[in-house]
Amino acid sequence: MVSKQKILIVDDDNNIAELIALYLTKECFETKIVNDGEEALREFASFRPDLIILDPPRDGVHPKALPKILAYGVDQIVYISCKVTSLVRDLPAFYEAGYQMTNACAVDQFCQGVHVETIVLLSQH
Repeated sequence: MVSKQKILIVDDDNNIAELIALYLTKECFETKIVNDGEEALREFASFRPDLIILDPPRDGVHPKALPKILAYGVDQIVYISCKVTSLVRDLPAFYEAGYQMTNACAVDQFCQGVHVETIVLLSQH
C-alpha cells in the first residue's frame, strides 16, 4: 500500500483549516491542523509533513518561527497571504532557503473590499 502524502495546515481559523483538511482528506492526503507556528514546531517532528500550508495572520509568519519552518526543508510550501506586503517581506527568507515561487494567484473573496488573498506555491529547486 502506498503511504498518503502528509500535509501540515497552519491556520488560526479552525473553520478554514477544517475545510481545507476535509477537501485534502477526500483527495487521499493525510492532514494535521495546528493553530499557530509554535504548535507547528512542536508537531513537526512527530508528523513529518511532505507539504506545509501556511495561512498566517495579516502580519505574516512570525520572524522567530519562519527560519525554523524553513529548516524542515519540505519540498513545497503553500503560503496564503491576506496582506501582500507581509508576503513580500517573508519571500526573501524562502528564496534564501532554496525555494522558488512556482505558482501564484490572487483570490478576491470579498468583492466589495480592496483586499485579495494571495496564494503562492513555493518549491525547493
